[in-house]
Amino acid sequence: MANAAVNMIQAEQLRKRIDELTERQERLMDELVAMHPDPSVRDRFEALSSKIEELKIEIRGCNDMEDLKELEGKIESTVESWVHHFQIIVAGLMGAPPPSGPIFQ
Repeated sequence: MANAAVNMIQAEQLRKRIDELTERQERLMDELVAMHPDPSVRDRFEALSSKIEELKIEIRGCNDMEDLKELEGKIESTVESWVHHFQIIVAGLMGAPPPSGPIFQ
């Protein structure tokens, strides 16, 4: 029982650390996005970020497997667009040509 309690504490500490790192990553990404000179590009990134958050909420509340599969497809597509758009922003800030699609490497 003591081992289970230790494992639960460690798991909670790990979750907390992951949350902290995720928040930091999001903050750093937001700072980069804010540097982009084109407001429409920034707005598009924010819209995609909001859509992802909405889909996460829908997925958490979904109990129907068919609906869940549909939501999974939507979030995958939206995340790909979000990643690609962020890569376009970074490329623009660096003076590099934008990628033609999302790069996952």
